[in-house]
Amino acid sequence: MGNNETTGKITCKLTHEVMRPYFSISAVEMRTRSKQNKSKANKIANEGGANALSDLKKLSTCHMRLVFNAEDLFKSPKTIEIDGLDALLEIYKREELGL
Repeated sequence: MGNNETTGKITCKLTHEVMRPYFSISAVEMRTRSKQNKSKANKIANEGGANALSDLKKLSTCHMRLVFNAEDLFKSPKTIEIDGLDALLEIYKREELGL
C-alpha cells in the first residue's frame, strides 16, 4: 500500500476463466490462427486485451489465492517483491459490483 494506504500495486496473475469472456476464440484456436495468419491473430489478441483492460478498471470483488506456498513465500533466499515481475496473487474469479 502507499503512504495513505489507498494506493499501491500488487502483481497478480489472471486465470483463463477470468480472461475468457474478453476473447472471441479459444486459446487453442488462437494458437492455430497465430500460425496461419499472425497479423489477424494479433488483432484479435489486441482487441481482447484492450477490452479486458477497460473492464478490469471497474470496481469489483475479486477472489484471489497466493501463487506461492508458505515455504516458498517466507523461506526463499530470493526476496519476492509485491509489485515485482513475479505474480504474488492469482485472480481466479471476478464479480462486477452493481453500482
